[in-house]
Amino acid sequence: KLQEVVPDSIPFPCSLKNGRSPKKPKSVHKLKPGDVDVIGAIGDSLTVGSGLTSTNILEILLEERGKSFTIGGERSWREYLTLPNILKMFNPNLIGYSLKTSLSIERESQFNVAEVGALSEHMPYMTKVLIHRIRSDRRVNFNEDWKMVTMYIGSNDFCSNICYLENPEASLERHKNDLIEVLRLFRDNLPRTIVNLIPLAHLQILVNLKVKPSCDIYHRVECPCLFGLPFESRKSLLYDLMNRWQKIDVEVGDNPEFDLDDFTVVVQPFTLNFTFPTASGGREIDHSYLAEDCFHFSQKFNAKVANDLWNNIMEPVGRKSRDGNDLFKKFNCPTDARPYIFTKRNS
Repeated sequence: KLQEVVPDSIPFPCSLKNGRSPKKPKSVHKLKPGDVDVIGAIGDSLTVGSGLTSTNILEILLEERGKSFTIGGERSWREYLTLPNILKMFNPNLIGYSLKTSLSIERESQFNVAEVGALSEHMPYMTKVLIHRIRSDRRVNFNEDWKMVTMYIGSNDFCSNICYLENPEASLERHKNDLIEVLRLFRDNLPRTIVNLIPLAHLQILVNLKVKPSCDIYHRVECPCLFGLPFESRKSLLYDLMNRWQKIDVEVGDNPEFDLDDFTVVVQPFTLNFTFPTASGGREIDHSYLAEDCFHFSQKFNAKVANDLWNNIMEPVGRKSRDGNDLFKKFNCPTDARPYIFTKRNS
């Protein structure tokens, strides 16, 4: 369930010689990977890193934030490929990544304010907490440092909330409003920020998987809306709502009101055609990519997803891949011709 450790004899895939600008850029559209000084994240258990290295069901409760794909900074990219462990290669002084397994209220969580079980409606509160944390941290030059925040939400809405609502459709409008509120909070209160907005992965892929029998009970407990018998008749409605939820994520993220000189939102769409690695090409999932509950990711899968996110960040808007690759099969790098993190304006 762990990624293979990359030996010291193999160098980091990218050249680091041009990774940071000689002086801080004035525009978010001229940001090199090494110019990111501060990193943060909001989200649910996928950002928390629930049970990434679990070997029994109780370990699912461990919040392994140090290994989380968007915000974990434990060890290095060789053991745990994460977005911060990649960015640390370009800027060893990066601030904000989670240091180890910890609750969100503990110091080691740093600027990871994600919570297990979080719903879309919890995002505005998480955003305020994150802004407050960054603002009150003495290591951060609040007005000058460039910040990168990654957000992913929605799995819990579809697993354990929407199917119980009298009017499930209304959740879409609420999600849209939550998203707009969050991005306005960041825009107006967190200077010099780039937001990675990762759209919801369609959860039908989880339902269609063949898993070992012991997984069924965990799925019913953790995701009753999609696996519980009482909601069987609502499944196709939920699938349709997921498609529309994804569209909202993309549309709101592309809204021109969130594209300024010192703030931008970039939709990173690798989740839109998301698939799980299967064992020997069949329908049965390769269980080494899943945590013990067959629902959350293992660290091995987490590393692959970090790789996919990084590739998206380094691909032009409009030409970003909408699916993933095997770990290290493709690893995009800044080049002399295109050294910047891609935004709508520099693509």
